[in-house]
Formats: sequence, C-alpha cells, structure tokens
Amino acid sequence: MHTFPTVFGAQALPAPWSADRRADPGAALPLVLPGADQGWRHAACYWMAALGGLLTPHRLRPERARRYGAPVTISDALVARWHRLFGIDGSAGVPLLYNQSVGTLLYMAVFADLGLNVRHLLHLQHRTVHHAGVAACAAARQQRLVCGLRRALRLGEDRALVELETQILDAGGAPLATVVDAFMVRRLPAADVRALPSDRHVTRELIGLRRRRAQVDPASGDAWRRPLPIGRHLGRAYGQVSGDRNPVHTTAFGAWLFGLPRPFLQGLGLRSLVVRELALDGTPIDRLEMTFASPAYLGQMLGLVVDGDRFEEEDAAGTLVAFGRAGAAQA
Repeated sequence: MHTFPTVFGAQALPAPWSADRRADPGAALPLVLPGADQGWRHAACYWMAALGGLLTPHRLRPERARRYGAPVTISDALVARWHRLFGIDGSAGVPLLYNQSVGTLLYMAVFADLGLNVRHLLHLQHRTVHHAGVAACAAARQQRLVCGLRRALRLGEDRALVELETQILDAGGAPLATVVDAFMVRRLPAADVRALPSDRHVTRELIGLRRRRAQVDPASGDAWRRPLPIGRHLGRAYGQVSGDRNPVHTTAFGAWLFGLPRPFLQGLGLRSLVVRELALDGTPIDRLEMTFASPAYLGQMLGLVVDGDRFEEEDAAGTLVAFGRAGAAQA
C-alpha cells in the first residue's frame, strides 16, 4: 500500500511506473507539496515522511516506483535566503537549486515506493544538465518538477545503486534542466539485490571510492586553488532553505545514530559551495558532474582545486572529499 502520496494531496493513483512512462512527464502522479517558504508545513511533511522512512522494513522493489510531479513557486524571499547563505548577489549567475525543498519531498516519495529504509542510503553522485542555460533556469520562478526512478543496479551481495531523475520544466512545460542523484543502498535482502541488473563500468567506478587519491595537480599552470570553509552550523542553515533537515547533517546525536563521528554537510550543500566558486571564476557550469567520496564534516576547512573542467576537494588531512567536472552545454 502506497500511503505517502495521499498524505500530500495526490489526485489519482496511476499504474506502477515503467520505462515507457518515464519519458512522458504528463504521466506523473500529481502532488501539491509545500516549499521552504511555507515553514512549519514543509517541516511537518518532511518529518512525517522521514519518520516513515526510518521505520519501514528495508527492501528494494523498483517495480513499485512511481513518477511524481509537483509545481514549485520560487519567491524572491526564498532566492534572497539562498543568496545570503552562500554569500552571493543576484547577478552572480550561480545555479543554486532553489526548488530543492519540493524536490526533497519528491525523492522521499520515491524512496517510500521502493521500500527503502533511509538510514541505509548514502548520496554518492550528482549530475545537472541545463538544457536552456543556467540563466533561464534561475529566472524561471514557476516550475514543475517530475521525479522518478531512473535505474537500480546491483553493486554487491547486499548493495545496490539507485538513481533518481528529476526533470525541471518551466510554466509552459519546456525543459529547463535534468538532475540525477545516485544513492548507494546498503544492507538489502539478498533476494532483492539478485533481481537487479549490473553495470561493470559503474561497479568499477565506485569500488574503492573512499581510497581514491586526488588526480588534479594544483601546481599545473592553469590550475587554481581556494579554501572552502564548512561552517559548524551550515548543515542546519542549508536544511532551512533546501528542506533537507536530516539530523545526520544538523546534530551530533543524529550523526551518532547513523554511526558517524560528527555531522556532515548535505551533498547538495557541498555542490552549492562548489558551483558558487566555479561561477564566480567564470567556469561554464551548464553541465555538472560530482561524486562524493567522503563526508564533508561540519567545522572543517576544505581545499578546492580546479584545473580546466575538473575539480576536486580535499580536507586538511589530504582525504579526497569530492570530485567532478563542469562545462558548457553540448552542441
């Protein structure tokens, strides 16, 4: 029984998601979801969904995943809050994810369909492609998000990779951007994992991710390096604008419950810090790919190194925290 969508005002319950329907945004189950501007309403929706995600038996059932669509209104006040948080002005052209508070709830709806206990999820990768350019996406204050399962892959005996894809459309339905976030899911029933396809390239890329060393040379003639401070309260502040209030990012107790020594920044919060630096430097960011190798713990200083279209972040001990590429739109 899929109860999560009905809590938030679903108008109908369509047949289960399938690959044929994925390409049709009109087939998405419509939801009306509160955004970050709506304060306690969004917080209540988030914590209700989060509680369900923490109490549910842990499974992975891709055949049950539906696609969801929800409108987003991005107010001037919300944009100003994002800009204050990341220390930029309105003309900087930084592609911040102003719509993320609604996007977070959509992700949680898909996780609920899949049967995942969110305690066993780890955000591994993020990709954004701006189809109409960064400026067009930033200027679109009325949007529609369409979110669903892109694919689920076997990574090991009890592990899988789950990719969620979100289409960002303008008020007229024209595509603005596509966002893909990949999550490692651990401690799954072996039967659920055996039923999944595998991809050797993806498996090779992710094996040993925590042991990967930096590959961008800061001494290269075209490279530049910048400090990237991660404030002690940034996880909480980012949760207020993005809707991602997971206690693993906000409190020491929450981190302890998840088996971590201290809170770490949300993956998309780290993304925002990186794209701010890239945008202010003039690096094209119509396309962005980012892999999270280690937690970006709150209260530490990272070093961002950029060489052409490649970037990496390391902590003070030389541990690679994240890496990726950014570039102009493809012709």
